[in-house]
Amino acid sequence: GNMTENKFPKIRGISRMDYEKAYDGWFVRYTRDGVTFRQTFPDSKYGSPEASLEAAKEWHDEAKTLLPPLNRKEFAELKKRNNTSGHVGVHRSHQIKNGRKLYHWVASWSPAKGAQKSRRFSVLKYGEEEAKRLAIEAREEAIKNLAEDWPEEYWASRAKQEALDKTYKRDVFAFEGTEAFAIHKIKERNQRLRDQKVDDFLEKHGELFCEVCGFSFEKEYGEIGKGLIEIHHLIPLAQMTEQHQTKLSELICICSNCHFVVHNGDHEENLRKMRFIFDAKQTKKKK
Repeated sequence: GNMTENKFPKIRGISRMDYEKAYDGWFVRYTRDGVTFRQTFPDSKYGSPEASLEAAKEWHDEAKTLLPPLNRKEFAELKKRNNTSGHVGVHRSHQIKNGRKLYHWVASWSPAKGAQKSRRFSVLKYGEEEAKRLAIEAREEAIKNLAEDWPEEYWASRAKQEALDKTYKRDVFAFEGTEAFAIHKIKERNQRLRDQKVDDFLEKHGELFCEVCGFSFEKEYGEIGKGLIEIHHLIPLAQMTEQHQTKLSELICICSNCHFVVHNGDHEENLRKMRFIFDAKQTKKKK
């Protein structure tokens, strides 16, 4: 801790940076599914430590809403990179007893919040392979009996996704149904509209790239990727009438992968979620 941080209540995932004046601010870390998202909130940008902390809290809250925390069971089954046994929650340990080094294979898990349990299997008693097998078996049995304890925000997110799954067809080529699909094809085939958007984008940025993830077909594939990009309508096609006059501001340039994912459910929610994810990734790359 430091002088500035001590003035504020501790918030998990948010820490204070006090280096030089230009770098004073708050640092936020949020981990989901083994991926860590990081973002910084400098005082110089927001005007004061209080204002930058509020921005940091907003970002952290949004991260938890868009990417709900793992429940205990999910966390227990998550494959961690630093695991050396090849099995999560199972490791080889040793202890010194009467001047002798004794080896064990250990299974560990968390049966409740803040609690830790383990079972040890002696290499001396069972042999290397059998001790390891017994530890893996003990761990798997314990995980089966774990209560899930989903966070409240997870249930809200899951209920929303289940409702969307019933509303939207998962096949990207169906979009919102036959009628909207027909409108989509008409709009996609409107070459003049597409060309206007591409020209406008090139004038502003000098090159074509996905506005969500930054992917460039030309950079990746060279000459054969030149001029390739898809166009996504920010206004859901189901809300359009045949008389709707699309403005360029209602269109974004998007790569095929992102376009596919955007149409996998609620377009607006998916786009918001994807932009958040890629913004966090880009920030990490720049560091």
